[in-house]
Amino acid sequence: KAINLGNDPLPAKLNLQGGDQIAATAHATVLSSASLADNNSLDQPTKIAPTESVVSAVGSNFSHEFPPRSLTVLRLKTK
Repeated sequence: KAINLGNDPLPAKLNLQGGDQIAATAHATVLSSASLADNNSLDQPTKIAPTESVVSAVGSNFSHEFPPRSLTVLRLKTK
């Protein structure tokens, strides 16, 4: 899990100790919004909704950029 409260994307280098058997792709679930003060409401029930994507080039050492104003959950699998 990673949280980026900033207004700019946050590049990160991830080094997973003991992660020599990590699969080459991962699943990302991201919640993000234009403003940290945004909320869902009865009028806009999906204003903030998770997006799903596949992250490639994953391994024991890889780089990933976390979007601004976001919560990201990366689900890694083993080979």
